[in-house]
Amino acid sequence: ATGAGSTLDDVHVHHNQVSNTGGGGIKIRVGSMATKGSGVLIEHNTVRDVGGDAIIGSYADAPLIQYNVASGTGNGVYPFSGGNFAGIWVFGDHNPTIQKNAVYGITKMSVADSQAFDCDWGNTGYCTVQYNFSRDNIGGFFLDCDGCGTIGGAKEIIRYNISENDCRMSSGGSGRSALHMYNNVMYCTDKKFDITLPDESVLENNIWVGTSDSRLPTGTGIAWKWNVFQGVPRPTDNGIAGDPGFLVLAED
Repeated sequence: ATGAGSTLDDVHVHHNQVSNTGGGGIKIRVGSMATKGSGVLIEHNTVRDVGGDAIIGSYADAPLIQYNVASGTGNGVYPFSGGNFAGIWVFGDHNPTIQKNAVYGITKMSVADSQAFDCDWGNTGYCTVQYNFSRDNIGGFFLDCDGCGTIGGAKEIIRYNISENDCRMSSGGSGRSALHMYNNVMYCTDKKFDITLPDESVLENNIWVGTSDSRLPTGTGIAWKWNVFQGVPRPTDNGIAGDPGFLVLAED
């Protein structure tokens, strides 16, 4: 789109395989902060070993990013060389949703990021990250970075995800985002959890499996409600300390 106020609508990016590119994989920008495109659907793509971000959707109204697989982000023929990158993330959107994706094997640490998922600056309404699987990402599971640029103040909904051996969540800038994180599994037994949260955060009904030397954050504005903790100490008196009863399924 060119010219002031131009937009692209009904953009469907699907069933692509992207690898060994410099600067990232799939990046969709359909408008501007003031004038957003609509009908953005990014799905069923495989992105691996690209030299930066795997998938970005920006300046869109209600974009949907789903059923994608991203691995080895930051590597490849043209590896990442400076600054920051993440797996799948959004900025400048209204009501974006990231769901039913898998992001794994980010082994290259950028300056501060390298997470699987990121609700970044300028998002408004709700930024929803749900039903995803991530594992073994050196930068962690999730980044809140509303204050890393133009502040949008979206409420971040993080629910029904599984994070295995990511161990890190981070919050950057000084935005107005609020986090509601519930019904996730956070599994980290090889190293300590490294968790920072927005100033206004509610964490409830999650399962945290970790190490005894991990410390989960507390403070004014951070509420822990009926989480289950195995190994990692409860950050407050609320919640259940015990075995969540995971089952190990034998392969045939």
